[in-house]
Amino acid sequence: RQRAWLAPADAAMLIDEPDLSTLVKTLKLPQPLQVDQA
Repeated sequence: RQRAWLAPADAAMLIDEPDLSTLVKTLKLPQPLQVDQA
């Protein structure tokens, strides 16, 4: 089956759990840095 990655905000809304929401936010941080370096 295919996995569709949701936007951090969408994932946080669906998850609706503080701990996982925090993980999503921390995972969101490195992405712009990698794109900026590319």
